[in-house]
Amino acid sequence: MEPGTREQGATRELGEVAGDDDEQPVDAGVAELVEIGPARFVVDKLRRQQVHSVLRIVRWLDRSLNNTSLILLLTVGERRLLFGGDAQIENWSYAIGDGGHPDRARYLEALRKVDLYKVGHHGSRNATPKTLYRGWRKASGHGTAPLSLMSTLSRVYGESDGTFVPSALLTSALGRSPFRLVSTEAYARDLLYVDVAAGVDLGDTFQVKPGAG
Repeated sequence: MEPGTREQGATRELGEVAGDDDEQPVDAGVAELVEIGPARFVVDKLRRQQVHSVLRIVRWLDRSLNNTSLILLLTVGERRLLFGGDAQIENWSYAIGDGGHPDRARYLEALRKVDLYKVGHHGSRNATPKTLYRGWRKASGHGTAPLSLMSTLSRVYGESDGTFVPSALLTSALGRSPFRLVSTEAYARDLLYVDVAAGVDLGDTFQVKPGAG
């Protein structure tokens, strides 16, 4: 054996573990070291903890970003179309709540004349403030009775009867005459789309036609 051979072999082996050798992946070396014994337990725990930490961040971002959704009120001819996205009560409170936006009165007046409403956040209870549909109810005597469109699936999201989506209270309010509610739950799950069409004049009625399955 030549001098230094054992030392070189030890160095080469250490290099494989540390990832110095391009032909040997780092994870493979680590896996060999922690294949058995308490070290493997610790590594697994750390990996799971990392995943849980990432999931907590994602859930926090999801809750926070919902409250940064844009609320769009579009005027097309004589029609007013309201799209609330995933906006929740914090968004609405700023726009139309007491002590909120300085143009609150103007916003409320505009929202009372909505003809079509895309129900926010799949029908969750805190995405459609009562101020909205109570205003529509008061204005319904003047020819305003919006059609609401709701994309949802019962009891997929929520933790109790009070938080399940869609909200039973909201569904009842939006579906009570003279309002009209079109919900995806009324159709087969393999239905790809529903056409909703109307002219731009207030005298035109919204026509709802299921598409192909």
